[in-house]
Amino acid sequence: MPRFIEAELRQLVGEQLGLTSDAALQRALRAARLAVAGAPPAMVAVERLSPLVRLWLHLNPAQSRRSLALALSVTLAARGVRLGVAPLQHSLGGGGRWVRREVVEQLLAELRAHGVGSELEAQRRLEQAAAVIADSLAGRALVDSPHFVELASVWQQRHPSSSRRQLALKLKERLAAQGVPAGLHHLQKLLNGRRRTGQRRILDALEQLVRAELGRQGELEAQLRRVSRDPDAGQRDDWVAAQQVVDASAAWLAEHPGHSRRALARRLVQALADSGLATSLNSVQPILGGRRQRIRRHFAERLLAVLAGLTPAATRAPARAPAALPAGSAEVGGEVEERVALPVDPPLGADATRAYLRQMGRKPLLTREQEVELAKRIAAGRLAVRAAVLDSWLGRRQLLLACKQDEAVAGGRPVAQLDRLVAADARRRATGRPASPGS
Repeated sequence: MPRFIEAELRQLVGEQLGLTSDAALQRALRAARLAVAGAPPAMVAVERLSPLVRLWLHLNPAQSRRSLALALSVTLAARGVRLGVAPLQHSLGGGGRWVRREVVEQLLAELRAHGVGSELEAQRRLEQAAAVIADSLAGRALVDSPHFVELASVWQQRHPSSSRRQLALKLKERLAAQGVPAGLHHLQKLLNGRRRTGQRRILDALEQLVRAELGRQGELEAQLRRVSRDPDAGQRDDWVAAQQVVDASAAWLAEHPGHSRRALARRLVQALADSGLATSLNSVQPILGGRRQRIRRHFAERLLAVLAGLTPAATRAPARAPAALPAGSAEVGGEVEERVALPVDPPLGADATRAYLRQMGRKPLLTREQEVELAKRIAAGRLAVRAAVLDSWLGRRQLLLACKQDEAVAGGRPVAQLDRLVAADARRRATGRPASPGS
């Protein structure tokens, strides 16, 4: 008898007798003293898997088919059945003709947590709630990304000073309220058209969000028709030439020659952050350097406003000395030492070498006693490391292997030196005397 016919016959008999697994069917056949021809087939038709997958996806709305494939791969690997996530996901989607029997059994084990004990009961559940399950699974269907981009364009026309990241944040909150997990990075790429497809339930949530923003009946359809005819409509007025910001920054730098363009960009980023607009140095500096042709209108207005009110950086005051120490002195190693008074820092853009030497001069030099103490601590640390290596069997083994590798080049001297080192360490432990740093 062909394998697929035997598999279908086993499934039919099991469903008629109310048996939930092939093992139960085997026991029933042995109890009836019927001959069992070998073990159950290793492969079953993939059609047996599809109803179970549909029911599992309906009962776990926050999980995806890939997460199910990952969970099955881990649990099956613990049973000694190694299947990759990609082949499992292909089978769970109805691909191929055959699937391992263990996959069906493990999926049934996952469904038992929801009160489904057999394939017959899973089929009965699907028939009873066919409409609800169909609506639930329809939200998981994939749609093309241009639909997301068009809705995002309509929303951005109504909010010209907002970015699509802000729309992605609102969409993420709405999806979380509906129990649909979605990452912000994925949503932002979807709204910008950098994903090929997206789930329909995400598109439905986005459409609800945009429709609530527009308010008037039929306004969304009219805006979508306008966007489909001219995708850049409403966005041209939101972008302005960056040259005006470049000219303003060049004029400011000409009035304040002690500042560089990067220093100006850093101050602009800080001023914008203080006003509540988060940006980065790598975004502002290319604009000031003329490497951006267009920028957002609201961003250009903010940059020009900050530039108009920006004053030269105030000279930094020297660090305050502790109250317990006299002026011009510092405490190092428990002793008070005199510190040379330093001139005021030069403005930004001065010679880097002079700035480095000035920073280095703020740290006082070590005294002779401090140098001796530091050398003793270094020597003690080396001895401690050597003792730890020699105390470890693995350390001695690795050290011996390294010496044997060097022996071919050094003519036997590294191994002899290691033997003397181990003997000296043993004598030191026996007598309790400290070892010298050079031993």
